[in-house]
Amino acid sequence: MIDVNVEKNDEGYYFLSVCGHADFDDHGKDIICASVSVLGQTLLESINSVAGINDFDYEVRNGYIRCNLLNSTLNEQEMFIVNILFEMFITGIAGIKESYPEYLELKVKEVASCDD
Repeated sequence: MIDVNVEKNDEGYYFLSVCGHADFDDHGKDIICASVSVLGQTLLESINSVAGINDFDYEVRNGYIRCNLLNSTLNEQEMFIVNILFEMFITGIAGIKESYPEYLELKVKEVASCDD
């Protein structure tokens, strides 16, 4: 199963992890893994190329994608774009989950910001 976890706070989305394999089909033929991978990697590339953000922490390897923007300094325009990109990613993942619910889990967690 593929686990997709997204976190957001009061400012917006800041974290993504995609972990696991769908095991829908043989390696290289698994349309669910391929679809999720394309969406995740497109999100990462779009954060860089569309939003113009290159100071964020991310990792991509077999069966794993992670993105953390929590320690990035984003202005209002960048955050606006990041939120749209994450919403597009979530929409795509939700569509896959609707068609193949036994192969994919999507969790979106809202975390309250701490004000000192």
